[in-house]
Amino acid sequence: MAKDFSKASRGQSSQSSTPSSASTARGGSAAAAKTSWTSPPRLYFAIAGFLALVLVLVLAFASGGGEDSPAAAPKAATVHGPSSFADGLPSGYTRDKGGAATAAVNVIQAISKANRGRADITTVSQRLIASNPSEALTKVLADAKNRPATDDVFNTVPATVTVGTITEQEAEVAVWTVTAGQSVINAAGQKATSTVWATTTVGLVWENGDWKARNWRFQVGPEPAEVSAPNHDPKAIESGYYSFFIN
Repeated sequence: MAKDFSKASRGQSSQSSTPSSASTARGGSAAAAKTSWTSPPRLYFAIAGFLALVLVLVLAFASGGGEDSPAAAPKAATVHGPSSFADGLPSGYTRDKGGAATAAVNVIQAISKANRGRADITTVSQRLIASNPSEALTKVLADAKNRPATDDVFNTVPATVTVGTITEQEAEVAVWTVTAGQSVINAAGQKATSTVWATTTVGLVWENGDWKARNWRFQVGPEPAEVSAPNHDPKAIESGYYSFFIN
């Protein structure tokens, strides 16, 4: 009697077809997973997110970032100083001729500002004056105390700066300045403009890591005409310093 293999054939066919179907399903799922992120909507979102990230990084780099970000304390620095500002007053000078020249000019301008009631002389003393000022400088500081602010305008700028002597501890700097001013001269509000040429010699000492004023000598003049003649023994003047103007 012949054996009936029909059931076995059908069973084998059924079993063999199942892996194929599963493989096809898995392949279809894998293909769908592989291509789903590249579909147009998701691709657009991915590109937009990438561009937004690039824009944020560019803006952060342009603004300085890190310690130099706008949130950090503002600083200013030149070759010879000043290296910082507080209450409108500069400080932080190099321990050389250029630093002394710049410090002397800024001391003169700061005291001039206090004389117009536009700076607190106590703050000026704390930041720019030595702990043991001379009698002459002490008097200058006292005269500038409690000055009322006025609408008068006086700008003191250096014409020449001469460093007479300098060591690691002391320096003497003569500053020839011109002060251009405009002030009210009567009740009608009329104003007059004037200029004053003067020479101020500032004695500096190196104290607490900076140049501080300890002595002060002031004299009116000379006028420009008085110094334009040839001089066989001219004093060397400094150039390129005192670039910060205190108004």
